[in-house]
Amino acid sequence: MVTRSPTILLAHPEKTVLPKIRFFQSIGMPAPVLAQMVSTNPTILRCSLEKRIIPFYNYLKNLLQKDEKVFNVFKRSAAHFVQILLPRLAPNVAILRKYGVSESNISYLVVNHPRPLIMRSDEFIKLVDSVIELGIDISKMMFVQALQVLHGTSKSTWEYKKEVYRRWGWSESDIRMAFSIHPICMSLSEKKMSIMEFLVNEMNCPPKTIARYPTALLYSLEKRIMPRCRVVKLLVVKGLIKKSYRLVTLLVMTDKSFSEKFVGTYENVPQLLDVYHGKMSLGDLGFNSTELAKVPAGDSTERRCMSEGCNTVANGSYNKKGRLNYSKPEIA
Repeated sequence: MVTRSPTILLAHPEKTVLPKIRFFQSIGMPAPVLAQMVSTNPTILRCSLEKRIIPFYNYLKNLLQKDEKVFNVFKRSAAHFVQILLPRLAPNVAILRKYGVSESNISYLVVNHPRPLIMRSDEFIKLVDSVIELGIDISKMMFVQALQVLHGTSKSTWEYKKEVYRRWGWSESDIRMAFSIHPICMSLSEKKMSIMEFLVNEMNCPPKTIARYPTALLYSLEKRIMPRCRVVKLLVVKGLIKKSYRLVTLLVMTDKSFSEKFVGTYENVPQLLDVYHGKMSLGDLGFNSTELAKVPAGDSTERRCMSEGCNTVANGSYNKKGRLNYSKPEIA
């Protein structure tokens, strides 16, 4: 605490520090939350209680309703953030309401991604308009994510990432489609974006297919994408499975579901486990690029993903009872 803000030692214990502690206790802030807040952002104890902290709390309480959400905002907010946010929060929230953003989405933005809300209102309007121009439905939760991504990405970085995706075959419309489905794809590192090299070159996956399911880029290449794609491709090459599987289906399955369906069922296939555990590639097994290229990437089945809605199955696969088995992307 002192390391973060040595000047806190100059604050008067009874006149400056204690009133704030007592106020946070009076509104029911749990002791662990209070301890974390002041240790992470000790300068908040030097903010004006009457002019900053109390008005900020009252506004948040009226906006968010639930104390837990209010406490989360305080816990994450540095003192300068509290001082800047209050004068700009109300006007920018009003702007979002004018655009038709739901209260639940506004609440989520304030609690989890408040930084865009400290922009000047004229700049904030430009940001919102930019998100809308990129095809994001302002009534959906995806709008909040897109707002966060666009706010945190400079124009030069945005253009550079578009250029990287173009190298792997995405058109301008593909980039817009991918962003509208999963905005995080435009905040990935170049290393994560290079997953397309494996999907396009080794798995013969059409670039447009990946644009339709950009969440694939969020999974770990070594731990999830390579093992699963190679196992299925090996089984197809050997003629053991005839059905085409969508990329989305293979990646969103839980580890247990995938292992049971594609590994356990064919455990007698030589080297299958070695391929699954990354000890061998398909090339190591003697399959050449010509043989592997004959295995269809399933572009027609991927179109079914669009008709069913990629967002619906973004984090889960259907089990035999028609329920979803969720498996969150493991960003690496």
